Amino acid sequence: MDTTTSCSWCYESPAIVKCESCVFSVYCSKECRDQDTEFHVVICQGSENFQKQNPKPVYHLSLLLPEDVLPEDELPPRFIWLKFDLHNPPAELSERPNTAEYIPQSHIQGTKKVKNVIISCGDKKVEIIAAETGFRDGSKENRCLTHLMHGKEQYSWRGPILVLRRTHLNNYTDVQVSDLQIVKKYFTDRMSLKRKRNDDMDLACNFTAPRLNIAGGYTAVMISCLGDMKEFGHAKFSQVRVTQPPLDTKYEGPYTSISDRLGFGLIFYKYDSGIICNSTSEDKDEQGKPWQHLTNFEMRALFVETCGLRPRRGKAFDQAGTYLVVRKDRRGLLPQHVEALERFSRELIMPGMEQFGIFLGDSRFKPTNI
Repeated sequence: MDTTTSCSWCYESPAIVKCESCVFSVYCSKECRDQDTEFHVVICQGSENFQKQNPKPVYHLSLLLPEDVLPEDELPPRFIWLKFDLHNPPAELSERPNTAEYIPQSHIQGTKKVKNVIISCGDKKVEIIAAETGFRDGSKENRCLTHLMHGKEQYSWRGPILVLRRTHLNNYTDVQVSDLQIVKKYFTDRMSLKRKRNDDMDLACNFTAPRLNIAGGYTAVMISCLGDMKEFGHAKFSQVRVTQPPLDTKYEGPYTSISDRLGFGLIFYKYDSGIICNSTSEDKDEQGKPWQHLTNFEMRALFVETCGLRPRRGKAFDQAGTYLVVRKDRRGLLPQHVEALERFSRELIMPGMEQFGIFLGDSRFKPTNI
């Protein structure tokens, strides 16, 4: 056996043991092979015969994790021959996967946003192609991934997932059975805690996002939009721990009023929640109108107070999405502090602005007489 190939389980030691069934997965020891058996068996059978079809050279063997697969005995991922288009840029001939058949365009948004993630593990380079996990674009739950994750995913991923194998020259080759283990580890890291939406779930729970809930670091506050609250069970104000804020859109400004008295400023980071921009719900708000997924009334009040921003008329800042709030000095921040600051702006600052002719046109921001 070629000992330059790394183990399909630990990716560290040279491989010396083959899978006795499919002979495509290799391991450094029987212990690693045994640890991989439970997961490996879901796709091991039949892979050798499928590879013999081999419609080369414009196709490469790939893996498809389809959405909403029925019945139960068809839950495992399946092999496909994925077509690749050849392109001839100035440097060298390259291949591009033709994914239109498996990841179609959205019927609502026009074009579905697709993510490409390349993962290197030892001598392996695996590419994952998946649509954004939107709720109102027609995507169905990917029950195949749920089956593979054994209930450990944070939320129900929506839409199909493609798994490809790349070469060191950034072209493609046939996927291997062992590549599925890399995919599982990737989604385990991204979605480390499962919270099912069921009848006994408290939708006001202090939900913490696994991607931010890191040991050490400092406390920050997440202010969730309506979509995250209703679809993922987020609380409006929830506490999270971060080692560093996300590299995303942020707002910050000089100290103003209560921020100055507290002795610290705040920075707002846009949080990628996965809710589709500008999509509306089938449910209705108190006025009988469909509510927007990105609606976050509290953020507009906080923008006024802490950033010195004058809200534009209409709902420009209402559709803010979910934000992460941190102190400029990176010290701890609690949800009750941010909630009190939002209430101060909503009940005092913004009504005061209306006295000077700045009308925001939303009854939520009028004084409550409390």
